[in-house]
Amino acid sequence: MVNNQFPGNSSFIYYVTIVNTEEEISITYSLSEGAPYSRFVLTYSGEYQLESWKPSGWAIVWKWFTNKCNLYGYCGPYGYCDNSVPEATCKCLNGFEPVSLEEWNRGRFSQGCRQKEARKCSDGFLALPGMKAPDKFILVKNRNFKECAAECTMNCSCVAYAYSNMSTSTMKGDGTRCFVWTTDLIDTENYGNSAASDTLYLRIAGLDAGV
Repeated sequence: MVNNQFPGNSSFIYYVTIVNTEEEISITYSLSEGAPYSRFVLTYSGEYQLESWKPSGWAIVWKWFTNKCNLYGYCGPYGYCDNSVPEATCKCLNGFEPVSLEEWNRGRFSQGCRQKEARKCSDGFLALPGMKAPDKFILVKNRNFKECAAECTMNCSCVAYAYSNMSTSTMKGDGTRCFVWTTDLIDTENYGNSAASDTLYLRIAGLDAGV
């Protein structure tokens, strides 16, 4: 259990209980006695905050500040946040360039990136290690690595795939994880050597399929 107390309010404490067993992984929150009605809120933009009820309505008690790259889709389609450098910044995935270089140079990344040249079904895949899996994936169950790669290679609409073997984790049943993407890659990050990262295999225009 973790206890947290907020600055300027010594009577307001919230408790975090983390349960990690073979049956479940869960987090529960509770408040100290006498605390006002409160709620945790994850905003649409990705900000996490604690709010308490006052006669005037819900008031923000605390915000968990984070860098902008942690906001959902901050770098736009086919852009990614590079967290492997001292100052995180948006970059385009290999084979892509900013949709608007002018906006990109101004630090406005929402338009994301576009292909430098059109992909073909015969194009190969470039391994990008240390990546956080993008959103809007399709989970394909019960596949080994080669079968996962084939799922994407044989589908001309597939733009990327990633594979993880989680058989040593506390999860039961199928211990493999095969992700494939057939839509724009969004909310991607480069974690560097983090254990939480995956290798993303991206279909690149002009790349020999035998590479």
